[in-house]
Amino acid sequence: MELHGTGFKKGDEVEVRAVGSALGRADGSPPCAVGSVKTNVGHLEAASGIASLIKVALMLHHRMLVPTRNLKNTNPSIEFASMRVEPQRELEPLSVEGRLPLAGVSAVSFSGTNAHAILEAAPATDMASEVPVPGFFVLPMSARTENSLASLVARTRQWLQAHVEVDASELVSICYTAGVRRAHHKFRAAVVGASARELVLELVRWSEGSQRPVVPAKVAGATALRTRAGADALARAYEVGASVRWDQVYPQGRCLSLPAYPWQRETLLSPALSGLQAGGAPRGAERAGDRSAPVAAVQMREQASLQDPNGLWRLPEERLRRTLRHMVSGHLAEVLQVSAERIEECHEDLFELGLSSLLATAFVERMGQAVGMSLPRSLLLECRSLDRLVQEILTTGLGVEAGGGTAEAKAMPPTTGTLDVVRMSEMAAEEALMERLAALEARR
Repeated sequence: MELHGTGFKKGDEVEVRAVGSALGRADGSPPCAVGSVKTNVGHLEAASGIASLIKVALMLHHRMLVPTRNLKNTNPSIEFASMRVEPQRELEPLSVEGRLPLAGVSAVSFSGTNAHAILEAAPATDMASEVPVPGFFVLPMSARTENSLASLVARTRQWLQAHVEVDASELVSICYTAGVRRAHHKFRAAVVGASARELVLELVRWSEGSQRPVVPAKVAGATALRTRAGADALARAYEVGASVRWDQVYPQGRCLSLPAYPWQRETLLSPALSGLQAGGAPRGAERAGDRSAPVAAVQMREQASLQDPNGLWRLPEERLRRTLRHMVSGHLAEVLQVSAERIEECHEDLFELGLSSLLATAFVERMGQAVGMSLPRSLLLECRSLDRLVQEILTTGLGVEAGGGTAEAKAMPPTTGTLDVVRMSEMAAEEALMERLAALEARR
């Protein structure tokens, strides 16, 4: 059983108890093995459920129980022995007498979403069955752009060079996977060969720009692979955009793990940032001329005076407010990788600029170091506009300076609304709730 397993003392106890009551057996059979992928990769928030699903699918595929990494001490509130449940600590074969192995995956969230999936291992197939082997092989590749196609050809060549000793039936599965199991895009390439080595040579020629001669012939199914001329004609027809029935060319084969699609990395701005240029400056900023020079000079002088955070809170209040606003805008701009001007232009929810719980945590840490005090992690969740954020830091800082306490003890943020909690990520919401409870306890 793959548990959600967030690491919360009470939540984990409730989850394990539920598993024990449903699956724990006292008939002498081995206890139900449990684990959580979070001990390997941490909490992936919205992707935590699919990560658990992938882990269990791989375990069933390889018929192995994998250990729960980094597990040293178990939750003392969980009585594993009495529940007939045991954390998986070693790599062990997964075998069940007389049937296929089963595994469960649980996923829950702060917003109340609860999901449970039951997976069954796929039945073993007879790989030794006869697969028709053609005289020649056509290996098709395609992509959405020319650069992606060139990258895919290069990756496929490198992968095939490492598998040049594959036999003919395996080569059929390679071409079957590329032709039948993959989508076909505008930009295409296809190479012909009688063996894996010949296909590698053809891929090298393609990368060097060599063109295959046009061989006029009718596109057919598997019969096209009987001769070199037929295979060349099929490959050329595919390259110029013909719709090839690859399921007829390769009617049998196994789906293999070939090189993945080479996605091109490109920075895309959200609609909220559409007014920004690639460099992060707003459109029209280049026309500001000398008007920006005095502002920059003032900002540099103010930055120079803030090398010592303690000196910050001795500034006159109005100047302190302007300085804090400049610092908040600057740190938010660094975290979000946008211009400070764009932050200033946002008069409503800062999360509309692409802020997430992880980025909010990074900002709080930077800002806390800059102003010389500990800021609550839920600061941005409670103060979602620039004006309110600056006011909260100002009020907290002046209160700490006057009273000598800690920022967390002085600051009591307003109640988080239901809609705000739903919009939070799971971990950030849990942290906000725990901080809220701690603050209420401190006030008693």
